[in-house]
Amino acid sequence: MISEASSTLIHTTLGPLMVRRAGRGAPALLWHSLFVDSRTFDGVVEELGRQRELFMVDGPGHGDSPGPHNRYSLEDCATAAAQILDALGISTPVDWVGNAWGGHVGISVMLHRPDLRPVLPRLQVPTLMLAARDDSLNDPKEAERAARTVPDGRFARVSGGGHVAPLLIAPAEVAQHILTFWSANRNRQSAA
Repeated sequence: MISEASSTLIHTTLGPLMVRRAGRGAPALLWHSLFVDSRTFDGVVEELGRQRELFMVDGPGHGDSPGPHNRYSLEDCATAAAQILDALGISTPVDWVGNAWGGHVGISVMLHRPDLRPVLPRLQVPTLMLAARDDSLNDPKEAERAARTVPDGRFARVSGGGHVAPLLIAPAEVAQHILTFWSANRNRQSAA
């Protein structure tokens, strides 16, 4: 059983953000969806934590992180994530596991949300996109088309509806897709 090693409040440009740490191995940063917190990843921590040291962030104003004092953007969230990694002394490549908001690495609190589809073809990292089979807000076929525009993109459908439900009702299925993706990338890097 993977036990949580620590929780710490890390100061960023967005204010202090709570980061929970669990597991062992190469680092992976997990950022949750809006209106929930990092505990939505609890169902996958055991499986993912066997292969990665997990750093689970509570976004600003979510979970144990206090609310931000100003509006913030996607870029501000990305900056805060980099500041977290710096504060933790992590300088090696990091796997990113994001759910909805976390997948966008933040949004400007639902306003002025950028469309990231135009930048997908420029991604230079292997990318896995998961979509719920029954998500009325995110058409799985559109998510699959988006994944195909990423040079090294992959797509899979998972059980559930909405953005957060798969983590809550099918965590083993979500974890298995992520572990298979990590394994395939490790095997390709070893062969290169």
